Amino acid sequence: MKKNIILTLSLLTLININAQDAYEPNDDFTTSSPISSCTQLNATIDSSTDVDYYEFNSIDNQAIEFRIFGQPTSLTLKATIYDASLTEITNSTTNGAGFLFLTFIPSGISNFYIKIEEINNSFSADSYHFIITNSTCLDTDGDGLLDSDETTTDPFGADTDYDGLFDGSEVIVFATDPLDADTDDDGVYDGLEISNTTNPLFFDSDTDGLSDGLEIGVYAPVSSGTNNGYSYAGTNIAAGNYFPDADSGFTTTNPLIADTDGGGVIDGAEDLNKNGIVDNGETDPLVGGDDILGVNEYNLSSINIYPNPFTDRIIIEQIFNIGELSIYNVLGQNMIKYIDIKNNGKNTEIITTELPNGMYIIKSKTFANKVYKVLGNK
Repeated sequence: MKKNIILTLSLLTLININAQDAYEPNDDFTTSSPISSCTQLNATIDSSTDVDYYEFNSIDNQAIEFRIFGQPTSLTLKATIYDASLTEITNSTTNGAGFLFLTFIPSGISNFYIKIEEINNSFSADSYHFIITNSTCLDTDGDGLLDSDETTTDPFGADTDYDGLFDGSEVIVFATDPLDADTDDDGVYDGLEISNTTNPLFFDSDTDGLSDGLEIGVYAPVSSGTNNGYSYAGTNIAAGNYFPDADSGFTTTNPLIADTDGGGVIDGAEDLNKNGIVDNGETDPLVGGDDILGVNEYNLSSINIYPNPFTDRIIIEQIFNIGELSIYNVLGQNMIKYIDIKNNGKNTEIITTELPNGMYIIKSKTFANKVYKVLGNK
């Protein structure tokens, strides 16, 4: 009795990585590179005219299955399979979600060829990883990891942590944790970060001082759980990267643009307490007009702060006691803090020699009032 042996070729693609391609030249049938099963292979589409050909052997009545998955949706790859006479058997292109699937059953033992090409006419040096599997090196769930390699992830479920990414994509392509649905703990599923083109490995993709989750309006952390007996993590709030949105996503900023409203001040310097709403004394990261000199000034008739710009010190003239005064940089980091400044008939002098050059914000809390003052370049 003949047995059908499943042969799977799984292809995972990385973008914008120039890699040494050990299979070149393999730009036509005569120079096709022999490949074997159970070994992960790496290759590159290194020019707009580059096409890669590979050759493999089949077994009589062997069911052959070919998959592409886990690639950027901006990249379109076409895979074509030919028989030994160079006659096309089948082909397919990746869909809008970055997946491809095709299968066929050959008749007789023979050589076959696979042609891989990029067809979306938006070339960048694109590296990809692929593997052929058969009954001796099974990938039961088709996630790009061999069953023998899935010692901690589920070999029967392609996405162990339910984050929207195949386990193979997480391990091979994106370097995220297949057992952690929110690798960077910003409250956003890893798969959603890939879809949004934010960084699943760093909580603040545009380095504006606000986490990606807060900027897109996340107000609940990603939950941990269990999948077929495999435990996976969610958002680790203790990591300090998760900030819930106080208006439940009603307003959002752009996690890929540090200054969403283009007013000249980054989002984190406008939302100083990182809660996603405009509080008293804050400017609106969605309104560029209130970014004049960086931050609006309030109640300045009763306080005078100079010089502006400053050099080695700041002078404060006040007619009342100041309960608390802090100096922030444009990332929202507290650089200097004073408590209980008394009005004793003398000016308050703040030494600033240790502050690096840049823009700064003074936040002065005086009982019921808050005073903000932007200081120019040091």
